[in-house]
Amino acid sequence: MNDDAKKLKPTTVLNGDIPAVKDRAFRRAVIANEQRPVGQASANPRDSVEERTVVQPTGEKHCGANGSRYSYYKSSNASSRITRRDIEHAIRLGYERCNPSLANPDFLVYRERRRLFSDWLRNLPGRQLDVVDIGGRIQPHRPLVEDRIGRYVAIDPQLTGLVDAVAVGEQLPLPDNTFDLVFCTQVLGYATDPSRVIAEIHRVLKPGGVLFLSVSAFFPAHHDEHWRFLPQGLQLLLDRFPDVEIAPEGYSVSGLFRTINACLNIFIRIRLLRALVGVSLIPLMNLAGLWCDRFSFGNTQFTTNYSVFARK
Repeated sequence: MNDDAKKLKPTTVLNGDIPAVKDRAFRRAVIANEQRPVGQASANPRDSVEERTVVQPTGEKHCGANGSRYSYYKSSNASSRITRRDIEHAIRLGYERCNPSLANPDFLVYRERRRLFSDWLRNLPGRQLDVVDIGGRIQPHRPLVEDRIGRYVAIDPQLTGLVDAVAVGEQLPLPDNTFDLVFCTQVLGYATDPSRVIAEIHRVLKPGGVLFLSVSAFFPAHHDEHWRFLPQGLQLLLDRFPDVEIAPEGYSVSGLFRTINACLNIFIRIRLLRALVGVSLIPLMNLAGLWCDRFSFGNTQFTTNYSVFARK
């Protein structure tokens, strides 16, 4: 492990409502940053537990260009309690992300991402997969591998939702060559150093392990995002992976309709009007985008999001 990773300090949180991580040997390995053999499966997020170990970053290595921490660190606190309400909210959000309704402004990309990930998973060998979910506070794609999980570790900068370890992607508190699959969806845009995140993912993957990545190419700014990504840039970023497939989450016509939805969602602030648009116009935009995307004829100039498969 590098010197930065050794600066992570463990914190034990007692809370009966926190989802379980039953593999105590693995938790000790995470804290000590040691490489350990694969152990038992982590519990389903809906289980309860009396004790949970998380890893809290010291923070000094994860500052923005102006010297300030990421804004999402401001509420991070190793002594924070995750309530049952937090967990249920995270589960609902994760379900909607993986099974979007037509009323969801992002229906078009969520639906295509699930299709792509499902197709890639069908060709992924192994019945007991060790999985890392970076930015996994709601674990949206866990249901796609639920019947094949050997261990599932969710990492996020905040102790919230369904998180197992508090850390950033640039500094994963995990052993080398340990995991079969890494989910990293809509995270790189927030990273201070995307190339370092990719290097850390490559480090923790087993030989032959795979990364499922999704990134924005064109979309309104959200919170403290820093980056947008195009296929050529992703190829450069992932050059250490010998096998890379980059797929659009919808082509240009779909991207146009998704952008219209985003604008409606941003600019309509009157609650009643927003509700009416949510049950009428946005579903119509999604259906139109779904049907009309065939007329993109493979054009990706207005694609808003990409999914990536990368094998180590």
